[in-house]
Order: sequence, then structure tokens, then C-alpha cells
Amino acid sequence: LLALPLVHVGGVGVLVRALVAGASVVLPEAGAASGAALGAVLAAHRPTHVSLVPTQLARLLASAPGVLRDVVVMLGGGPIAPSLVAGAARAGVRVATSYGLTEMASAVTMAAPGASADDLATAGTALDGREVRIATPDADGAGEIVVRGATRFDGYATDGAVGSGFIRPFGADGWFETRDIGRLDGAGRLVVSGRRDRMFVSGGENVHPEAVERHLVALDGVGEAVVVAVADADFGARAFAFLAPSPGAEASFDLARLVAIAAERLPGPMRPVGAAALPASPGLKPDRAALERLACTLVSGTR
Repeated sequence: LLALPLVHVGGVGVLVRALVAGASVVLPEAGAASGAALGAVLAAHRPTHVSLVPTQLARLLASAPGVLRDVVVMLGGGPIAPSLVAGAARAGVRVATSYGLTEMASAVTMAAPGASADDLATAGTALDGREVRIATPDADGAGEIVVRGATRFDGYATDGAVGSGFIRPFGADGWFETRDIGRLDGAGRLVVSGRRDRMFVSGGENVHPEAVERHLVALDGVGEAVVVAVADADFGARAFAFLAPSPGAEASFDLARLVAIAAERLPGPMRPVGAAALPASPGLKPDRAALERLACTLVSGTR
């Protein structure tokens, strides 16, 4: 099932894999990329495989988990919360976690469907023809993810016309800097932490929004979490959380209580300074820039 837009490499990858495998592709109508509409397409066509980003999987688990029970779900498009994978397992959904990027023609690493819970808590190991390493790792082994291999792109077109000139953002050794942060565990599996350009400094400490999000979605009643930075006179920046309830938790969903619980469990720099309901979005990924603007407005209105 083609559930990702063709303007992104993940969607193109579906067509290429189907072509290589000799498989059919279901092309849903426009607007059927998430929620109930996507669930209806899955129920009607019963595909064997589907590629999803975490938001799509979370919404399907909330609205129609049964339609995924005979489907292999290739999950990627950003850091994957362990709680999401655990929720899929409880619903009997076979997930293959992965990590990829446009510049590597989609997938770079993968944990196969049916792998152990430990494997699926990571993005898996490098696929054939790809290499992954961590540049300048810190004491915990975390650093920027760099990649190379046969699937790596040739470069960026400088004027929008292919063949008229390229910027090649890699040296003779071929390694490409992804701007993603992660580490390789003892088994060589990639654990993705977040984006280097989303990190902010709070009170002198580096804070990755994705790390805060993983803690928040582990709280009872939280289905989705997006964390952005807001300016703060004392700390430089603070975390602000947008939260959505998990299915069945709507009536008891209490933002203030959740922020208080998070404050008890998180180190100071990671504690949200405030929270608001996550606005509904038609997109497959949250519009972090719009949410950051909204958070700044909400925080300034309380000062």
C-alpha cells in the first residue's frame, strides 16, 4: 500500500521495492494517508506491506488496529518511541523499524519484522550496500550519524537542473553527515536520538526534544507528544510540550497533572515549562515551526 506521498523518498521507495519484487501497489485516493481513511483502505485491500511514519501508526492503533494484524509495517521517518512499538506488539502488529534519508535513497538500517523486542527498540543494523558510523561520539557513544554506500546520492543540484552542476557534501572517503544524532549499541544496532538542528541549550545543558517526547508518551494517557523550545530569560530556552490523549483517555486527560508528573521524573533542563493540546494536523509529521510559534505565543501570554 502506498501510504506515503511520492514527493518524499519513502513513497518512491514503495514503488521501487514493488517493481523489484514483482508486487502490486495499491494507490489510495488523495486524503487517505492517515486515520480512519487509511484504515478503510487497509481493510478494503488487505495489502501485505505498508510503509508508515510514527504518526500514521499511532493514529491507526488508536482508530483501527485490527486492519494491521496481517500487514508488515515498515516504520521510519524519524525517532521511534519504544512505547509505540510496544503498543503495536500488544495489538499483534508486525513492525520493522528502520532509519533512512533521501540522500541514501531511503532505508539505511532495519530491524526485521518478527525481531526481538530489543532489536525493535532500535532502528536495526545496516542493510547491504550501506555503512553507518557515529562521528565524534561523546562519553555515552552518541554523536552525529554519518553514512555512505552504493545507494548514496551524487550531490545537490546547484541550480535546480540535474547535470548542470553539483554540490557534493562529502569527501574522498564518501561519508555523508546526516545531521541526525544517535549511537550504535553493542550489537551494532542504530539508536536514533533526534536532529542536531532541533537540539536547544537550557541552562547550559543540551536538550533533544525527541528525548523529552519519549518520556512524555510513556506517561499513562499520553498518545502523542511534540516538544519545542521557547525562549527563557533565565535558562536561554525551555521545553514546551504539545500533548494528545491516547484512545479512551480523553475524559481524564489533564495537561497540568501530566506536566507535574513529568517535572518529577525528568532532569531540570528537560522539564516542560508548559503544555497545550496538540492541534490536529493533516500532515504526516508535526509542523514543528508552527508549533514553536504557537508555544511562544502561549508562553508570552502567561507572563
